[in-house]
Amino acid sequence: MADMQLVGMLASQIDIYVSSVKELKISGLVINFNNGVTVGPNPHMTIADKALNRIVQIMKELELSPKSRSGYRSNYEMSPELKRFLEGP
Repeated sequence: MADMQLVGMLASQIDIYVSSVKELKISGLVINFNNGVTVGPNPHMTIADKALNRIVQIMKELELSPKSRSGYRSNYEMSPELKRFLEGP
């Protein structure tokens, strides 16, 4: 039963994210406020960002992310160049 509620929450957050991204495409990242007097970031950027963070959290809770699956093992290894860079001079 709890999983079904989480799936509903996931769907809701995905809907919010998609709606916000669509609005960003229409109105842009920067919009005018106060009858064009003030310019600022579109509030849909914050809405989309928060929804995406919630989506990831819920996916982890439902074990839908790659890391949460049993048997997952990261095979990422830093390149020698990156290791030398991170070691510094």
